[in-house]
Parts: sequence; structure tokens; C-alpha cells
Amino acid sequence: MTPFREVFRRFIRETAPSERAVARVKERVLEPSTDADVSRAVLQHLPGVAPGAEGRIRARLAGRQPARSLRAWAYGGVALAAAAAGLTVVVAMPDPGLAPVQAQLASGEQRAELAPSPELALAYQGAGSLEGTRQAPRIAWESGTVHVDVQPHQGIELVVATAEAQVQVVGTAFAVTRDALGTQVDVDHGLVRVTCLDGAATMLGAEQHTTCLPTTAHGMLARARALQSQGASPELLLTTASVALERHPDPSLVRTELQLVGIEALTRLGREAEALEQAQDYLSSGGELRREGVLSLAARLAWSTGGCDSASPWLEQLAVVQPSIPNLVKLAECRATVDPDGALQALEQARAMGPDAGWDAVIQERLAQL
Repeated sequence: MTPFREVFRRFIRETAPSERAVARVKERVLEPSTDADVSRAVLQHLPGVAPGAEGRIRARLAGRQPARSLRAWAYGGVALAAAAAGLTVVVAMPDPGLAPVQAQLASGEQRAELAPSPELALAYQGAGSLEGTRQAPRIAWESGTVHVDVQPHQGIELVVATAEAQVQVVGTAFAVTRDALGTQVDVDHGLVRVTCLDGAATMLGAEQHTTCLPTTAHGMLARARALQSQGASPELLLTTASVALERHPDPSLVRTELQLVGIEALTRLGREAEALEQAQDYLSSGGELRREGVLSLAARLAWSTGGCDSASPWLEQLAVVQPSIPNLVKLAECRATVDPDGALQALEQARAMGPDAGWDAVIQERLAQL
């Protein structure tokens, strides 16, 4: 007889219940009863291992079998003990859908792939994390693109969450991209429910897409800057700035930058009167960030919409905080008839700044006209 068989038989003998113990179990099972009732009673009242038996078995197995074998033998001992009592044991197996899934998703230049379960396949380039269970996985996606393929009709309830959106799906293939523009969802096939964190919700089918906008003022400014770098239309930039300013009314440096985006967009659209009004609001609110640039823009807009009468107040401020040869010459032109001495002072200031030949000729011409 091999040592294994000998040890196993000793284990059975030393862990087997006595006839008296079996009788006590049978007495506790009420009549009439089903096999399931008996099984539960056995599991609740089955005699334990004889004192010292476990230690003796472990000592005999030391160095012969991996420790994990003991768990399987223990289950076998319970089954054999129940069999000795003439009873049936029903063992509840774990639900595979509750098996946990967990992974860090991080890929730089190369696209990575992951199949955390037979029902789910991921392909991603960016950063995020996977958690939850096999039946209800959850992806927290931070940046980049993750493509998700879920087998239909398997009861998989997957969620992809970003800072701007939550995407819920049961059996489909889609991609989620998060960048400075927000969160974009593109559906390959199937149906997904997209809930933007700003409250908008929509159902998307095959070959449809939607974008959830950033929910913070800083995020909206990042979106505007990204759109500018991509050469977006002034209409889109104006919409982005207007939405952000409406959602985030509290004064801040970020809001100030968003105001400037709107002013620049209105200027590009030729809506100069509206742009000048926005610039005046910006300056009157005490905004200091890029104040000189806004003053210069306001002076140019005022000149084009109302001539000297409209531009003079802005040109006078610029002569103090940010003098330039073109602005000083314009200021002199506006002062020539109403304030000749002021016009002369502006031209002298411009000539002291070392103009090139072209501007020097213009200055000399204006001086001769005084």
C-alpha cells in the first residue's frame, strides 16, 4: 500500500462520525423531510474532527503534498462522513457571476488588450481601472480611449464612468474617449445608455455618438483651448464659452479666461459691437488678467464701430498702461482738433519710442498738421 493511500484511509477512520453521533443528527431532522432538509441538518450538526486528528494528518502530510490538498481532503471527509450516516449532502457552489474582476488599465503609445472574462473584451490606449464582478464590471476611465465588447444576452451589466459621463450597456460594442474636449461615446453595434453628469441623457444605437461636456469651469476652459488648437469655428468657441459662463457664474481666473475666449470669438465673427460690450464688462468687473490686451482690443473695436468719440477713452488708458506707436498716433489724431497740446504730447511720446521709417514719416506728417 502506498503512503498516500494509507494516510487517506487513516484520515477517513479518524474523522468518521460515531454511530451515536449519526443517531443524534437523525433525531434532529423533523419528519416529513426532504433530502435538502437532511443535507442542511448534516451540515449544521455533522460531528467535527476527532481531537488531535487534524494535527496528526498535517504532520503525516508535511513534505509530501501541497497544503492546498488538505482543503479537498477535508471536503472529502465531510462527504464520506455523511455517506456513513446514509444521508445526501447538497453543497452550494459559488456563483461565477459574483467572481471579482480587478485590473489597472494603463497603456501609452501602444494599444493594449484585456479579456477579464469570457463575456468581456477590452482594447485600450490611455489610463483607467477595472473593478466589480464578472456579471457587473465597472470601468473608471480617466483619459484616452477604451473600446468595450460585451457578448449579448449574457446578463452582463457593464458601466463605464468618467468625470463627465456614465455609460451603461448590456451586450454591445462601443468606444469611450476622454480628453480635453470631454467624454465621447461611439457605438459600433447594440444599444447603450449615456448619462452625462450635467443631467443630459440619451440612448445611442449603432454608428451613433455623443459627447458629454466637462462639468467644471477649468474643464470647459481646457475644452475651449483644445478647440482653438484644432482650428475650431468661432461659433463653436462662442457656444463653449457661453455655456461655461452660464454654468459657472462665480468670479475666478478661469472664468476670466473664458470671457476672453468669448470676446475673441465675437470679434472673429464680425460682431464687434457685442465684443466691445463684453470687453467693457470684463474691464469694469476689475479683471486684471491680460488687462492691457483687452484694453487694446477694446480700443480697436471702439475705433472701428464709433471712431474717435468711442475710441478716445480706451486710447487714453492705453497711453498710460501700455503705450504703443500706433495707439499714440491714433490718440493724437483724435485730440488734434479738441486738444492740440494733448495731440502734440502723444506724438512726442511716440517719436521717443524709436519708430521705424514708415511710422516716423507718419508722425512728422501729423506734427505738421497741428
